[in-house]
Amino acid sequence: MPVRIPTEQLIGKRYSRLILLDEVEPDVYPSGEKKRKFLCLCDCGIKTIVRMSDMKSGRTQSCGCLNIEKISSIKRTHNLHHTNLYSRWKGMKKRCYNPNEPQFRDWGGRGIRVCDEWGNDFKVFYDWAMSNGYEKGLQLDRINNDGNYEPNNCRWVTQAENNKNKRVRKDSRRIS
Repeated sequence: MPVRIPTEQLIGKRYSRLILLDEVEPDVYPSGEKKRKFLCLCDCGIKTIVRMSDMKSGRTQSCGCLNIEKISSIKRTHNLHHTNLYSRWKGMKKRCYNPNEPQFRDWGGRGIRVCDEWGNDFKVFYDWAMSNGYEKGLQLDRINNDGNYEPNNCRWVTQAENNKNKRVRKDSRRIS
């Protein structure tokens, strides 16, 4: 049977982001087993009650703020989701990879793809756009209309300029 450490020796002890302040009533299971719980102060300033076994195992490392930080960093790596440029990047990928997208036939259906560096990382695309003349109102144009979306085949142009760079389909209708 494990040795029970006296409460006095645990007060002030740190487990990850939690500092033990005081022992509180334990959880008691139907079997009679008791799980020690402590009032803890998290590094973020919030007080929370945590089972000792969860702190020792590392299952609980904070009041919950650590998980929020982890999720936030995954979801918001660049904080540019609300921009027009992000919408264009998503649209470019949809046209190339989503067969349910109405325009897929004329992009992905013809084998046009987005280069890995752009397709996998919006921030890389954003940085390229900012250093290659992107301005609101301009359109992303593929210089070679049969080529992929990639830095050496793309430029920012006006709608009038983009309209000049269209392929002629076999049925003679012009599309972009």
